[in-house]
Amino acid sequence: MTIEAKQYRQAAEALDKAQRILVTSHIRPDGDAVGGVVAMRQVLRALGKEVVAVLADAVPPRYSMLVEPEAVPVWPDDVGPHNVGRVDAIVIVDTCTYTQLEPMAEYLRAAKAVKIAVDHHATREELADYYLVDDQAAAASVLVWQWCRQMNWPVDDLAAEALFVGMSTDCGWFRFANTNAELLASCAELVSRGVRPDELHQKLYQAEPAGRLRLLGAMLETMGLHADGRFACLALPAEAFRRCGATPMDTEDLINEPQRIGSVVVTALFVEEDDGRVRLSLRSKREVDVAAIAQSFGGGGHTRAAGARATLPLDEFKRQITAAVLEGLDG
Repeated sequence: MTIEAKQYRQAAEALDKAQRILVTSHIRPDGDAVGGVVAMRQVLRALGKEVVAVLADAVPPRYSMLVEPEAVPVWPDDVGPHNVGRVDAIVIVDTCTYTQLEPMAEYLRAAKAVKIAVDHHATREELADYYLVDDQAAAASVLVWQWCRQMNWPVDDLAAEALFVGMSTDCGWFRFANTNAELLASCAELVSRGVRPDELHQKLYQAEPAGRLRLLGAMLETMGLHADGRFACLALPAEAFRRCGATPMDTEDLINEPQRIGSVVVTALFVEEDDGRVRLSLRSKREVDVAAIAQSFGGGGHTRAAGARATLPLDEFKRQITAAVLEGLDG
C-alpha cells in the first residue's frame, strides 16, 4: 500500500483547522512510538499549534535522550479525561487498534475531535477519519518523515533525531528484513541534517542497566527448542524481574536473541505481568505469519513481528501458542 500525496495533503488540511492537538501512540512504547510522538509534537508546535503529547506508559530509559529536554506525560496519571481539556484533532502514531491504546481507548472512541492515524502495521481497526497507513513501510516514523517532506514542514534537530531513532530501532539497527531503500534514504536525509548515528547507537545500545543483562540470562535459561530446532520458546515469570533487579521495560529486543540460532524460524517470549496477564511477543525469520497467530489471540502486528496479551495462566498460554506455531511451521 502506498500513501498518495493527496492523502498527506488532506490530513494536513484537517490539522490546519485545529489549534489544540493531542498526539499519542501505543502502550509499552518502543523507539518508533516515542520517536514518532516526539517528532510530531515538535513539528506541530513549529506550525503554531498547541500540542499535548501523551503516552499510556512511561518512556523506557533507552529513549531518555528524546525526553530529557521535555518529558512526555503518562495517561491518565499526568494527563487524562479530567484535565486534558478541549482538543480539535488527535494524531495516533504507530498503531491502528484500540487494544494497543488502552487505557485511552474509551476516551478516543468518545472524542469528537478529528482523528488521524499514521501507522505501518497490517492489523487495524476503524478508529480514525484520515489514515496515513502503509504496511510496507519499515516504520511509522518513515511515514511521519514523508508527511513532513510532502508538506515542507519544519523539522528541528530534536524532531530529526527522534525520527532517526524511530526508524533505526524498528529495523533492529538496519538488520531486519524491513530495512528497505525508502528507510535507508530517509535516514540518509536525516544524517545530512546533522543526526549522528554513532552517538545515538551508543546512547541506545551501550548504556543499559546491569539488570537487563541479568534478565537476558534468566530468559535464556528457560529456552526450549521444538520442531527440530525451528521454534524457540522462552518465558519470564514475574519473579524473574525481582530476582534480576529489572523491569518490564528491560525486555525490549530480548526476543531477538534466540534468532542467532541458525535453525530457529519462530521465537516466542512470554512475559508474566504484575496484573496476572501474560504478554506474548512473536518473531519469525521467514515463512510463518506470526501476525495471524497473534490475531487469533486478540493481538496483531506484522507478518514477522507480532504480539498479544492473555489472561490465561502462563503454562496454558505457552501450550496454546506452541500448538499454533507448530501448525504454522508444518503448513
